[in-house]
Amino acid sequence: MRTTTRRDGIFDAVDRLIGTGGIQAVSMRAVAAEAGVSLRLVQYYGKDKNTLLTASLQRLSDRSIRRWREQRSRDASLRSVIGGYFAATLPVDDETRAFHRISVSMEHMAVTGTEPAASAYRAHLAATGAEFTAACLDAVPELGEETAGSIVNTAMALGHGLGSLLMAGRVTEESARATVAAMVADLPD
Repeated sequence: MRTTTRRDGIFDAVDRLIGTGGIQAVSMRAVAAEAGVSLRLVQYYGKDKNTLLTASLQRLSDRSIRRWREQRSRDASLRSVIGGYFAATLPVDDETRAFHRISVSMEHMAVTGTEPAASAYRAHLAATGAEFTAACLDAVPELGEETAGSIVNTAMALGHGLGSLLMAGRVTEESARATVAAMVADLPD
């Protein structure tokens, strides 16, 4: 087995554990058992639980941004850019639900100042915000950085809140999509 395959297997195990049992399900021993590898190998890739969680968030963040990039075109309208963001991030399938679970867990760690997770979460928000703002400016250059940033912050806040409401069963997927549609309809072309 190649090293990259073992590493991927370990971080896939972290993702599965969070996806099924939340952040509290992740321990070094649980990851080793889930990945079918030794505890020592898990410790090679992550010195502790926070390191594993941080790497998992970074990996899922990269995947989320890549997924969103693939769904949008450079000549897209502002409505399609914003709609595409929600299509890529609303927790409606296994991958987006796992990402939302990790994101909420990392947000908690960021709010409490737990490092390195706090830095990883801030980096994720910055990367998402930068990519999202650039996409809005590609669609409507005359928006300007400040207006585009405001639109992005509103969409990210709505997406995060809707995602949590959806995961907690407060709203249905249908009503979450209707909320997104109403927000997108209010945007200029």
